[in-house]
Amino acid sequence: MTRDRFQILSKFLHCNNNLTQMPRGDENYDPSHKFRPILDLLNDTFPKAYDLARDLTIDESMVGFKGRNDIVQYVPAKKSHQWGAKLFVLAESDTGFNAAMQLYAGRQGGAARSVHGVGYEVVMQLMEPYLYRYHHLVCDNYFTSPALCSSLFDKDTYMTGTVRVYRKGMPKSLKNLKLQRGESLVKQSGPIMALCYGDRKTVTFMSTLSYFIRIPFINKTVPIKEIYVSIYYSVIATHNARGVEIQIPAVNCVYNQKMGGVDLSDKSLELYDPDIRSNKMWKRILFNLLLRVISNAYIIYRQNRGLRTKMNRMDFQMGVCLGLVGNFRQPRRLAGRPSLSAQARLTERHFIEQLDGRKRKVCVICKSKIRSWCASCGIGLCLKCFVTFHTTRQFEE
Repeated sequence: MTRDRFQILSKFLHCNNNLTQMPRGDENYDPSHKFRPILDLLNDTFPKAYDLARDLTIDESMVGFKGRNDIVQYVPAKKSHQWGAKLFVLAESDTGFNAAMQLYAGRQGGAARSVHGVGYEVVMQLMEPYLYRYHHLVCDNYFTSPALCSSLFDKDTYMTGTVRVYRKGMPKSLKNLKLQRGESLVKQSGPIMALCYGDRKTVTFMSTLSYFIRIPFINKTVPIKEIYVSIYYSVIATHNARGVEIQIPAVNCVYNQKMGGVDLSDKSLELYDPDIRSNKMWKRILFNLLLRVISNAYIIYRQNRGLRTKMNRMDFQMGVCLGLVGNFRQPRRLAGRPSLSAQARLTERHFIEQLDGRKRKVCVICKSKIRSWCASCGIGLCLKCFVTFHTTRQFEE
């Protein structure tokens, strides 16, 4: 495809009707109106095409853009793109399969502030199709809170993540707590466990991935009591960067292993990103969504056990592009003077003429600089090559 054709197609590319978009400031204003049908279609299609594993993760993903737009965010922790649109992505921890996406556009239209915060609302909206399925969700401290852990546990969904000690509902004894390296402090309330671990700095984890046991009492008049025991009370022996054996909580290892689902997806997108430039943010987001579709399709393709030999990512993406284009090929127009047909060159009347002034041309046969040419053909020909050019049937310049 030529550059001009691609620019024309990109110019008239639309995903939604601009006439139905609400003005800015309206309570129904949607910053993602231009690509909303595509985003809704993907969020509805992904759960039907793939069965997620137990471990899931929710994290931020950036779509690089440095133009002027009211939804541009600055996230210094994201090294690939620190400026751009921020997407909240629900992904599978082990493969990076994108299950649901949501654009963060701030509070629009004077909407009321969320009771439990933005992180709580984002997690509950993204996890809505996957509740009551005993999934295990891993998040960072932007999302994790006691209220969120309790709500997910009531809906048969476990959660593990780092948490800020000043969240509402956190034990007061964990605030301003300073631990030496290797020390830990555990607090538990029902199914929710909070663990502070001293490393280079104090890190606080929260988890509901636990099981309950029944403790019978001798006095049969007292009912059987159920208590929850977290499986992360145990410690795991590992080695630090210096090779010294240390003991760390199991929740720390699980968090490090299962938290990288969205980062794995972003790495897959950057692998063969076409980096299409555009001054319109919604087009950058649209191309990013299309890359996520290809990434998800490749994950499903790799898990097909009926194939003995499997393509790599580049061959798969090229196959998808060729499958969409089909047999259509636009003939490439070569630059330069159009070629003459043999019939016109051999049958029409041609005369050799002298160039005006000090102009010169190059003879198309002997390549010498001359001051004569054929005005009908528009090419330079010397006197010796003029007859050869207009009488030879099989002639190649």
